[in-house]
Amino acid sequence: MNNMQLCRPDPVMIGLVLFAILCASSSGFAEPTIGEQFRQIMAEIDAKCRKEKLGPYLDPNEPPRSPKRTNGSCEILKVKPVDPLATEEGRFAYSIKLPPPHDKPKVEYKKGMSAETYFKELCEKEEGDFVFRTVEGVEGIKIMRPIPKATGVPLWDEAEGPSPGLFLDQITGIYKYVDAVELLEGSQTATRIVHYFIDPKLPIGKPPYGKMSFPVETSSASYGFTFRNSLLENRELGIKGRELIIVDLDGNKVLAIRRRFSKLQFSVPKSAQVMQGTPCRLLGTEDTNNRFIAKTLRPADHAKGDNR
Repeated sequence: MNNMQLCRPDPVMIGLVLFAILCASSSGFAEPTIGEQFRQIMAEIDAKCRKEKLGPYLDPNEPPRSPKRTNGSCEILKVKPVDPLATEEGRFAYSIKLPPPHDKPKVEYKKGMSAETYFKELCEKEEGDFVFRTVEGVEGIKIMRPIPKATGVPLWDEAEGPSPGLFLDQITGIYKYVDAVELLEGSQTATRIVHYFIDPKLPIGKPPYGKMSFPVETSSASYGFTFRNSLLENRELGIKGRELIIVDLDGNKVLAIRRRFSKLQFSVPKSAQVMQGTPCRLLGTEDTNNRFIAKTLRPADHAKGDNR
């Protein structure tokens, strides 16, 4: 009888053991996401800067050249994520509906899915170049939204596309002109169109390297491109997605899509600014975004378009 009592399970002990097992099991699966790590880093920076009265917490009466004023370690607290919908052109980019079958996702994120699994599926099933129609003899193109400035915080950066200079060069230029939508000086919402072209009379060995520009009321281009963050990306998991969309401006028909994904990770502990992005696949120098555009919107001078 005594032996049986000694072998009888202790309910309290069982509870403690089960609790320990559950904690151990959950901790194995509870690795913080990139988003959680990012917020923790920002909270620690904020607490430190608040305590030391640096950055946004700097005393207005601090002398102009004091060490506290020149200390830039808290400037990240002043950085804000780019608002992709701040401009009319940005809102248009995000309103574009892609042609079937690309209008419906092949991959859907499910709660509990790991970053590695989701990223792998995006790379296998969603990434790629999709060309629906090419156009011959294009003389100029339009960059349809302002290229956003980098925030310096990779997790907050907005998608971007090639700049005008990548399409214009006296020797290996692609198009005769580029009309680019740009933000007005000092504004985050108001835009204008700037016409860029090559002046063969200008020297190519010093700025502006043959390039000239002036503002115009409207663009004469029939084709252009815009860009946006992919609707399939998951920043909480550190997965960024980009879509470059080439458009026939007569009716805003989509001619081609380039979709790419990358997975971020922290390169330096406790730093939200030093992050490494691993793409699904590396692209060669012959497969840049401006070349992809030129292969869809074939320049009037094909040789230059292929060699840029």
